[in-house]
Amino acid sequence: LVRKDTPELFCRVPNRQALIKDGAAYPLYDLLMQYAPNYMDTVESYNDENMLLELTDVASFEIYSMMNIREPECQLSFLIRQDWLDRLNLKAPETWDEFVEVLRAFKTRDPNGNGKADEIPFSVQDITNLRYAFGIDTRYYFAMDGDEYVPTVYHSQYKNYLESLQELFAEELLDSRYFERGYSGLQNIMANNTLGCTVYYSEYAKLSTEDLRKNGVSGGKWVGIQPIKGPDGASDVQSAGGFENNFMISSKVSEEKAREIVRFMNWFYTEDGINLLNYGVDGVHNTVNADGTRTVKKEYANFGAARKAGMLFESFNYRFSKDAYLQYVFNGNSVDTLDETDRLFYDALGLGNKDGNGRYNFVKNCFCLYTDEWTKNSTTLEREMKQFEEKAITGVYYDAKLTSELESLKAKYKTAYDEAKSAYDELKK
Repeated sequence: LVRKDTPELFCRVPNRQALIKDGAAYPLYDLLMQYAPNYMDTVESYNDENMLLELTDVASFEIYSMMNIREPECQLSFLIRQDWLDRLNLKAPETWDEFVEVLRAFKTRDPNGNGKADEIPFSVQDITNLRYAFGIDTRYYFAMDGDEYVPTVYHSQYKNYLESLQELFAEELLDSRYFERGYSGLQNIMANNTLGCTVYYSEYAKLSTEDLRKNGVSGGKWVGIQPIKGPDGASDVQSAGGFENNFMISSKVSEEKAREIVRFMNWFYTEDGINLLNYGVDGVHNTVNADGTRTVKKEYANFGAARKAGMLFESFNYRFSKDAYLQYVFNGNSVDTLDETDRLFYDALGLGNKDGNGRYNFVKNCFCLYTDEWTKNSTTLEREMKQFEEKAITGVYYDAKLTSELESLKAKYKTAYDEAKSAYDELKK
């Protein structure tokens, strides 16, 4: 129920479904179509019809939220120790088989040169980042399998993904503690000359290289490489682009007020609104160039200073531009003036082509439709999938046991599967 002290606008809503279920969210579809043309044009400019499905409530076919849209897709990279490759006279792997061979060399040929078998060939903070190498477009619980929307456990490549990682784990090429490392644990082994390869934030090509050198590894170097081409040819990395954060209007407001809020929020998707939120006030926070582009002034060209000055204000929805992102990431420096470790960061982002196109194939994370079954039982189903996947990768479930346990998990997801398929087919009409 909506209380008297309920705000008119909910910013960065963590659980959209709860507000919808409680009747606390104002329906926006008609208002967006009439009064948010810039916002809707931005959504449609992505040429991704599933973005509208992501916004649409399954039960009512209504839209209840507006979203931030993040333009830069770059964030995650395959990172590898270039100095280890050089010491062993190896080239960066491209295919899955080459990847496995490099990891074997990292395990057996003492690439850190300390005479001990202490190297960890591969580790990750989140093992599901490897699903993209198998054509599974999600780290979560639903995926597109061709044209079909399915629970990830039903994906045609899911078992192949599990068995391939199981082989890495059995050979001790995958860190035996990958599932408990967390962010700080992974950063530690990246910095202490122990880890050979990972999938992690691109900035750690810079940060972990600097940490290695502070720790006495003078030639230590982390670099970004092309995402590994999986057994069936997928060479993908998760995109960081697309929707972020929910902005919802309270159902307590009048139609007139809801219309006013939508028109106000739409302004941030006009050219003026995009420029203001990304670059600040012309002449104050940025310099307007002859070609109409904007250069953020040095004193504001980092995320902390920009946010303190009012740019990148995430309490409003807006379109975060790729150009602004790069200016803040590199403190206003042009690519040709970056120092060595900043250049490692830039290259790891996958932006290094001369023609300006990214080197990586970024894949947007699959959306989730909140059907009745998924809303009611998602916590249990998510937990059971995580437990199953850990046991599968670590070899607790193997061969026939893996097959039987996967089929058992699929059975638990069957109702979610049926409802998801029905909802997706209906929304696509």
